Amino acid sequence: MPTKIEGVYHYCFRWCERCPFTDRCSTYLMTQDLDPSSSYGNFRAIYPAMSKPFSTYWPVLKEILESQGMSWSATYGLDEQHPGRSVGLSRQKIKKLSTKVVLDLLGLRQATSARWVDMQADLDTALGQALSCLRWYGPMIGAKFARVIYTDPDREALVTQQADSPTIKLLHLVLVRAIAAATTVMQERSESVNILLPLTLDYCALLNYLRTTYPKAHLLQRTAFDSPRYANEIKAYYNGYLPIDPFRDNSWSVGGRAPSE
Repeated sequence: MPTKIEGVYHYCFRWCERCPFTDRCSTYLMTQDLDPSSSYGNFRAIYPAMSKPFSTYWPVLKEILESQGMSWSATYGLDEQHPGRSVGLSRQKIKKLSTKVVLDLLGLRQATSARWVDMQADLDTALGQALSCLRWYGPMIGAKFARVIYTDPDREALVTQQADSPTIKLLHLVLVRAIAAATTVMQERSESVNILLPLTLDYCALLNYLRTTYPKAHLLQRTAFDSPRYANEIKAYYNGYLPIDPFRDNSWSVGGRAPSE
């Protein structure tokens, strides 16, 4: 087996077929453990169910929460352009939570978590596309948080100031897509709510921490994806169905606004 490259996934923008380091990426190897069918050689670029504006998933999640007797406030300002309150967790607790959500997703924390992992659906369906995205993005969260959150405050401050660091923005997008994917799975299969709703709310807490700690993430540039030079090529690759991006669809972008209910 090729030697893994430490940290290569920090620059990932989910285009494994075009990456020369896929077989040496630990995050990719984790996704194979979770879903062997997601081999980059067979990866489909067209996921319409996971290409809508992020704001279209909020009413679905709200309905699921209310069906469980829970309040929308548990999402910590998910639908607000500028979240009004912080999740209130320390940096160390956020680091632990970012590890926990990966373990929960992989079914390592409790045996019952593995039940949804075995769920299968055709990729022509919303459920199949959501499952594929959740299995892809979920394992990235711990590794990317480990890069963003340091035990050394001076080092973290340095990363925050680096406008050319893509990891903070990538982590926003990973969490957004995991939330949308989990919400879609719960909508399509109600039996998954008890397992996926707590995980989704943990994602919301992590996302709130990022949004309140790094409010200028929209200024960071992702390799290729934020470059006009590659815009047409990327759009063609996805056949117009670009992955969810709240910075692009005006859910959170500067000058945008959170849609009213």
